[in-house]
Amino acid sequence: MSKWKNIALIVVALGIFSVVVMSVLLPTQETMNEDEVKEWILEQYGGTILSIQESEQFGQLQYHLHLLSEDRYYEIKVDPFNQLILSLEPSSGLGEGNEPIVGGAPEQILLSQQELRNIVQQEFGDKVTIFEVELMEQEGNPVYRLSFQQGEGTGEILLDAQTGEVLFYSLQENSMVHEKEQVLIGEAEAERIALLHVEGVVDDVDLDEENGRLVYEVEVEIEAEDLEADVIIDAITGEVIAIRWED
Repeated sequence: MSKWKNIALIVVALGIFSVVVMSVLLPTQETMNEDEVKEWILEQYGGTILSIQESEQFGQLQYHLHLLSEDRYYEIKVDPFNQLILSLEPSSGLGEGNEPIVGGAPEQILLSQQELRNIVQQEFGDKVTIFEVELMEQEGNPVYRLSFQQGEGTGEILLDAQTGEVLFYSLQENSMVHEKEQVLIGEAEAERIALLHVEGVVDDVDLDEENGRLVYEVEVEIEAEDLEADVIIDAITGEVIAIRWED
């Protein structure tokens, strides 16, 4: 009886010894948590992670990330257990409902699709039909690139994705006879030009069209004299077209 007891003790001891050896030689593989996944992705690609979400595929945990890196947007799927990138694809930077994918502080919130359309209609009229929207980065700032149709032509508009300011406008007629590409001077430059001609405080700046010409209308208040001036500036060349005074 003691013989079998000794054999049993030896078997148990060998089992314990095997477990200890295996735990030393084969390190336990742990599933990465959300912060570890983000750190791992940033180490490989850099940039900014706009969003990260958990999901399950065939019972396995996955992380779905949106990344902005080197002026490009990407969608990445990660297997956190095996530390594998399952997919990495270019993205428009837009999520469900074509709304911008953003994260972080409130100042990073971008204009919605409806706000974009309202701005375009206000600046260029109801006859502009937008058929493509892409969120991109320009000089470190988020901008929207809009492809549109207007009359018989097609064109492109660049808008500041946070303020809605028109940065670039181009229109090409389908006939290929008439083509114009217009880089706007911008609201800040329009204000500077207006104040060179009228001393006061800028109250408002609007992009408008007069006689087929894109112009900035800058309202300047002269408080000491209780006057207001509308300075009309060519939005392409910066030329002052007119100054209209109001009491």
